[in-house]
This record gives sequence, structure tokens and C-alpha cells, in this order.
Amino acid sequence: MSSIHALVVDVDGVLRRWDPQEWAAAEARAGVPRGSLYRAAFDRPALRSVVTGETTDAQWREGTAERLAQAHGVGLDAARDVVASWSRSAGEVDRGVLELVREQRRRRRVVLLSNATDRLDADLERLGVEDEVDAVYATWRIGIAKPDPEVYRHVADDLGLPTSACAFVDDSPRHVAGARAAGMVAHLFTGAADLRAFLDTLDA
Repeated sequence: MSSIHALVVDVDGVLRRWDPQEWAAAEARAGVPRGSLYRAAFDRPALRSVVTGETTDAQWREGTAERLAQAHGVGLDAARDVVASWSRSAGEVDRGVLELVREQRRRRRVVLLSNATDRLDADLERLGVEDEVDAVYATWRIGIAKPDPEVYRHVADDLGLPTSACAFVDDSPRHVAGARAAGMVAHLFTGAADLRAFLDTLDA
């Protein structure tokens, strides 16, 4: 019997994918350089604040518009239009990963751990995956974000497991390193096929 009793899966970049063309199209309509929306949205202090629950998703998106307008000399209304265009999408599910999640749930609990804003629950519902996992851990509720080892310990404690009984999957090397520091078996996601190979080792 496997010693791994829970699989902890990241959302963005693993279960959910984003189409970069959606970002590019929004930027082109506003006449701002490609990549500028990403830089404005993922400004490190602002992102840290929203994923730890210090600010709301709505405040973060308004701040993104303000940073975009200031950085590129466009009007605030135009910048808000860019952010609104980007915000309309909930991304798309990686069907290969979802199939693996379903398979894994026949063997062990599967939960999500995301550096997320207070919009995550609504997005998961739109994507139709809210009932595909056993629990969802969103860092805005916890107040600690990946890669802090404490957030992984929080998940394991809530599941009633030692961290060594949890496997973790993420597309960020820093987040994988944080999970390993907390004592989890961790895998850097590069695709569904590679993930399947890793999951096979859990039951070997």
C-alpha cells in the first residue's frame, strides 16, 4: 500500500490553463505593449497582498488598471477595459490533468492548493471542476501563500496527515521547493504525460 494518502494539486498552470492570446488581444485594443498586462497584474507586492487576503480580487484588478495606465500613459478607462477583457475569462481545464485527478481519487484524496484570490470558487464553478476534488485550499483564506512551508503544513494538518503522506504538484520550481522543505513529496509539472509517470511512482 502506498504511503501517500493525499495528492495536493496547484490550479493555475496545472489544472487550469490560460490562453496568452486573450491577454495579447486585450493589450492590442488598448495600444499597450505585449506583456504589459501581465507585468501590471503580477506586480509582486500587489499579488502578495491579494493572495494572502489583505486585499480583494476587485481591488487587485482596479490596481492592475491603475498600474497599467501609469506605466504606459493610457487613460484609466482604457486600462480598465483591458483588465475587464482579461477578467471575463476563467481559463480552461487541462483535460489530461483532470483525467488523472479522477483516477487518483480512486486511490487517495485529491485537493487543490492555489495562491488564489477570492474569485477562485466562482472560477472553479464556471469551469465545472468544483466537485472534482475533495477540498480546495485558497491562500487568500489561509493568509499564507506558497512557497512558505507553513501553507503546506496547514493543508496536511487539515487533512489529518503528516506532510510526508502528501504528494504535491505545481508548475513553479519555487513552490515545489517550498513543498519539499515542508516534507512533502513534490513534482514539478511540465505536462500531463510527465505527471502520469510521477503518479505511477507513488504506487510502485
